[in-house]
Amino acid sequence: MADTSPDSPDWASLPAHLLDTIGEKLIDLSDFIRFSVVCKPWLYAATIDNQLKQQHRALLARKQIPMLMVPSSDPKDNNSDGEGQEKRSLYSLTRCKLYDFQLSLSYRKRCCGSSHGWLATVEDNYAITLINPFSGVSPITLPPLMQVDSYTDFSEMEYDIVKVVLSADPYMAPDSYQVAAIYSIFSLVALIKSDDAAWTYISKEQLSLASDVICYESQFHVIDEWCGLTKIKSFSGIDHSIELEAIIKPDLTLPTIQSSYLVESSTGELLNVVRYLEQKDEIDQYVTWYFKVYKLSNSSEQPHPTWVEIESIGGDALFLGDNYSFSLLASQFPGCWPNSIYFTDDFIIVQHIKPLGPRDMGIFNLVDKSFRMHYTHDPSHNGMPPPIWIVPTPLAK
Repeated sequence: MADTSPDSPDWASLPAHLLDTIGEKLIDLSDFIRFSVVCKPWLYAATIDNQLKQQHRALLARKQIPMLMVPSSDPKDNNSDGEGQEKRSLYSLTRCKLYDFQLSLSYRKRCCGSSHGWLATVEDNYAITLINPFSGVSPITLPPLMQVDSYTDFSEMEYDIVKVVLSADPYMAPDSYQVAAIYSIFSLVALIKSDDAAWTYISKEQLSLASDVICYESQFHVIDEWCGLTKIKSFSGIDHSIELEAIIKPDLTLPTIQSSYLVESSTGELLNVVRYLEQKDEIDQYVTWYFKVYKLSNSSEQPHPTWVEIESIGGDALFLGDNYSFSLLASQFPGCWPNSIYFTDDFIIVQHIKPLGPRDMGIFNLVDKSFRMHYTHDPSHNGMPPPIWIVPTPLAK
């Protein structure tokens, strides 16, 4: 019970300017969340929007380590059948702790993207919805994708959209952010700007079998399954014209049971991270057995750009999965392993409509080539969409 004696401090009556000063000192989002739930005046101080709060939001986003969004249940909050309440919770890598922070997201809905604190989900008509689960900002609904070839006649639509990536935070750049989507069995790419009424599609002949896409040096770059690299120099939502630049041609001799990710290192280099998979058993379960990392080389000694393998990423930690692939300096986050790759299960195998479950997750150390776990999932969640990395952003209204 709260202390209501005359001598107890009246935390709800602290001056607004003092609450603002306290809020500006908070860097870790878990502390920001605790601050906002003390009482209503503190929640208001945390969520009221002004220019200073926007600047602080941008600072926080740059200094956050991602958290793992996982399914969970609260046994203390049972329903009529005695089952725990189903929730989405956040797992802290550095604190090895599951936070009891219920996210405003459907429990069983797959997230096909996570960028700048926003999650992407798919609706029944292939429309993409962008949700910031930490904020009071209204969801953003993008137009439906119109040229989707499904995996099977019976698969759920949310598995036909492989990945959605944002160029910027829609809250910070509402008039200038762009979205790229990898979709269909051919892993095609579609693009849309914040004010476009429809998607612009890259044809199968121009680019297919995309493995990942990021916004690098203010332009989308796409890597395909054979490590070919394409820059999207421009596109128009008016006449749907597209200008592409083939930077590296696909290497068709590479094995197909692999995934490639594009990551910008902490020093600004473009990395290609190749994830090698092998079949584990007879039910088409594929697991990661190795990683290789390459950097984009534009040396004057070479006739054209190429991928050059590197043995180390220094103090960086890479985060891969259904999220926007990114890096951070591990030294800024105690408990985060440097020269390591944190990965989640993003290999889509749809069997009897539902996925096989999040079975392929861990940390790969580039120094000793070892694997370790970062989170052990509950076997009862095997029928759930896999966990996804999300970089928390502070509350806003």
